[in-house]
Amino acid sequence: MKKINKKDLETVQKETVTKENNSSRRKGFVKSFNEFVEETKSELSKVTWLDRKKLFAYFVIVLIITFAITFFVSAIDVVISETFKLLKSTI
Repeated sequence: MKKINKKDLETVQKETVTKENNSSRRKGFVKSFNEFVEETKSELSKVTWLDRKKLFAYFVIVLIITFAITFFVSAIDVVISETFKLLKSTI
């Protein structure tokens, strides 16, 4: 029979505790993830969703605003770049 010294015994005990902690963490993660999914489903069932007509109207509004802002920023860019070209040519 082989003798086990105190240091080896402590190492084995620490490894066992670490494995148990990791296992309980995984179970805790799965449990909390399942709770998250269930709560998310519950909250999404409370949401009032738009009908197709309103959704399309808002989509068109967003597109128009996006194009308007794009045009405005592009116009400012052209004005600034032309101003710098003019200043560069005079120097």
